[in-house]
Amino acid sequence: YEPKKVAALEQEARILQVACGAEHSLAVCDRGQVYSWGSSVDGILGHGAETWNQGWFYRTGKTETSPRLVRALQTSKVLTVAAGHMHSACIDDQGNLYTWGQGRFNQLGLSGDKFTDHETTPSWVSSIRFAHGVACGGLHTLASTNAGVVSWGANQHGELGHGHYSDYKSALAKLIQSGTIGWSKISAGWKHSAAITHNGELFTWGFGGSVGSHAGEGASSGGQLGLGNEFDYWEPTLVPVPGEVREVACGFNHTLALVDTTDSR
Repeated sequence: YEPKKVAALEQEARILQVACGAEHSLAVCDRGQVYSWGSSVDGILGHGAETWNQGWFYRTGKTETSPRLVRALQTSKVLTVAAGHMHSACIDDQGNLYTWGQGRFNQLGLSGDKFTDHETTPSWVSSIRFAHGVACGGLHTLASTNAGVVSWGANQHGELGHGHYSDYKSALAKLIQSGTIGWSKISAGWKHSAAITHNGELFTWGFGGSVGSHAGEGASSGGQLGLGNEFDYWEPTLVPVPGEVREVACGFNHTLALVDTTDSR
């Protein structure tokens, strides 16, 4: 119940970033190597098919209790990692995006070249060029590129930001809007998304709570968009924040923002 040092990573001089999914974690060190641990169901750890079992009616993953090097990425220098509910992603120093794990909702972005319902090792997303940011949600993915922010995967509540909602799963990355080239940071929750502009404005979209995402009445929470209601928003909407937003993080059905109020607008 107290923070403890991860002894298995002591071999690395410096850990640059960590990312936590629903049942797994990722870390990237200053040498650009990626480590993963937790549940390996659907290949979300990236260690290959030997770490999980596919049964006739179900699929189970082995539990990796210590961080293990993702060997498929050894020849790349990874700069950033992201962990979703059941999928993972990373970007290397050349702007190449790799994804792995569950892909049944097209959240891996691989439909254009080799669609699969799961990928047990990192696969290059050939449709994305010059990526510099990635966020994995419950069943969707966002990426920042030189052309702007693109999204793909499930869109049941408008979490892709394309101006509509649909049970149709977006197979390929699509630019959210031309203005997203001015977004500096992105984040993805279970069924909602958020982004910060270069001048510190916060935008959110997706699941707001009113429709509900669980079968049981009252099982869904709302308000995670910060827009003063529990409506779903299908495109990025400005959140009234008294100050300059520096960081944003989307949880399952909640959102946190770090705001500088020293020079409030």
